[in-house]
Formats: sequence, C-alpha cells, structure tokens
Amino acid sequence: MENKINEDEPLDPVMEKVRVKMVRLLGISIGLMLLALITVLGAVVYKISQGSQEAEGESEVNQSTSSEKSILPFLENLEVDLPEGARVVSSSLSNNNIMLDLRMVDGGRQFWILDLSSGKIISRITSK
Repeated sequence: MENKINEDEPLDPVMEKVRVKMVRLLGISIGLMLLALITVLGAVVYKISQGSQEAEGESEVNQSTSSEKSILPFLENLEVDLPEGARVVSSSLSNNNIMLDLRMVDGGRQFWILDLSSGKIISRITSK
C-alpha cells in the first residue's frame, strides 16, 4: 500500500478552482503592494525635491528682505573704534550680531563680536 501522492495526477475540479483563485489573489496582492510602494517612493522623492526648493527660496527671501530691512539701518550708523593700525580682513553677519576679523599691526588677529542694536562689543577673541 503506497501513500505517496503522485504529482502528475490532476487535481479534482473543486481544488483546481481554489488553486486558480488563490493564484489570482496572490497576483492582485503583489500588484497592489508594488503600486503602493511606487506611490510612497514617489511621494518621498517629491517631498525631498520640494523641500530643497523651498529651503533655497526661503533662504533667498530671508537674506534679501529681513536681513536688509532690519540690519541696514544699524550698519549705516555703526561706529567702531579699532586699535591704531588694525584693519578689517573680513566680517560675518548673523541675526543681530556682526563678527569682525581684524589683523593687528603686530601680525596677530582678533575677532570682535558686536551687537548691532547697541553698537557695543560683546566679545573679543585674540589669536596669535
């Protein structure tokens, strides 16, 4: 007596219908999952590209409007007493502060941080 199932034997018609339905359901499920994956990846790429464009646009607007309107009046009237012979190598502006990179007569460097609203020196950093 042999209990081995012969795989070449056709299934009965009821089981064949169930198998066909399961294969169809599997195909539909895989298709929907791929569609959802493509949609999510598309949304992520769209958000990343829109985010970088908005950040560029916002930075340009912030630099041109808020910086110029709020800081320029302070810069027009700002007077700083530099040590004799010192020269400004560079400057950097951030919010309501400006940093001056000064080259001294003796060859040393100093960095001054000034508050633009009051015109006072907040900090002096010396570098040899």
